[in-house]
Amino acid sequence: MKTVKALASLMLCLALLCGLSLPTAAATGANTNLCILADKEIVDKGDTVSISVSVSAMTVSSFAGGITFDPNAFECVSIEGTRTERPERVYLLDSEDDWNTASSVSMVIEANRNGTVGFVWTGTSDTAYPGQTFAVVTFKAKAAGRTAIYLFEDSDGTDGKKFDAELNGDEEGSLSFDVIVKKTNVTISASTQTPGYAENVQILVAVDSMTVSTFAAGIAFDLTHLECVSIEGTRTGKTDRIYLQDSSEDWNVAGSVSTISEANSTGTVGFVWTGTSDTAYPSQTFAVVTFKVISGGTSEVFLYEDSAGANGKKYDAKLEDNGAGIHIVTAQREISVSFPDATSAVVSISKAKEQIIIAALYDSNGRQLDVAIKEYEAGSTELVLTGHVTNGIAAYCKIMTLDSALCPVNEALTYRR
Repeated sequence: MKTVKALASLMLCLALLCGLSLPTAAATGANTNLCILADKEIVDKGDTVSISVSVSAMTVSSFAGGITFDPNAFECVSIEGTRTERPERVYLLDSEDDWNTASSVSMVIEANRNGTVGFVWTGTSDTAYPGQTFAVVTFKAKAAGRTAIYLFEDSDGTDGKKFDAELNGDEEGSLSFDVIVKKTNVTISASTQTPGYAENVQILVAVDSMTVSTFAAGIAFDLTHLECVSIEGTRTGKTDRIYLQDSSEDWNVAGSVSTISEANSTGTVGFVWTGTSDTAYPSQTFAVVTFKVISGGTSEVFLYEDSAGANGKKYDAKLEDNGAGIHIVTAQREISVSFPDATSAVVSISKAKEQIIIAALYDSNGRQLDVAIKEYEAGSTELVLTGHVTNGIAAYCKIMTLDSALCPVNEALTYRR
């Protein structure tokens, strides 16, 4: 029965918030009229979380209730009522549509000293109240780790309750939060992480919800394997420019964006917004950068950020041990070549800029030989392979890198196509 009542109360609390912002977490209890709802459960250190405080339909003569928190983890920054014309005071609207102002509400300074946000209504006779949200408490995350906010109530009358979730260890009457240290506001994703030779791969550049005054960010890429071919915004009809849409739905154009030639010269694609005061931005994808695969191998696309303001970050993934980036394996260009002698099997080779790697070479008996390219001149039809001879059998060492053919050469043996 306890679980059924708790679920019923939770459903009611959720229903009360239908006209407000969608919560991500809620807490109530079978022995309380209160319910709290949070707009997030994972909070970046320095960011805020809003707690909506509600009551289910109740008839009480007096009501005292609220929330407790850890002042080392959270700092209370505001306590507001939900009456549109008087948010500086906290009210309960009764069933007669009369506004009943709270006789006592914690001050912010008191809340942070005591770890308690309390609301009190005093009276001598029962008053009926419909379910409603009566306050919004905003906290700022101070320290990384896991923490919780608890409900308490001490009310009298027909539906009076005595409840303290923290004291009783009641998980139903509490909300848990993970406070994290987010290193960057930027995220990137790839259309594919295994593109083929000469194929395109798109990198989507996005931001999480943030409040910044200036914002500079971008991506760094490997010029050996990727060539930037386009940089586009995501604003419909205006993809030739890069915008961030703020929380007021205004479009803010980037003050600076890398050109394609700059990107292919420096190996970075950067975006800059300048300002003097904080601006809030919701989560959004703001740019699509398209690369063409120009050689085979593995590479990383890293992100970086240098922003200022409430959620300002200084971050360069290339300097981090486990920096945020995307691992991309690019396919190599496959070419078929044959040699008109004892080792005349078809050879599959791969081109990487000015070098060629032989994938496999077989002798006339079908035995595979390891090989290495000594040199290759672009545009030439001549392949020069060097190795050494052991007991009259051509033996070749296997190249391990794209940069050099490191093998002991006892006697040069050359095959020419």
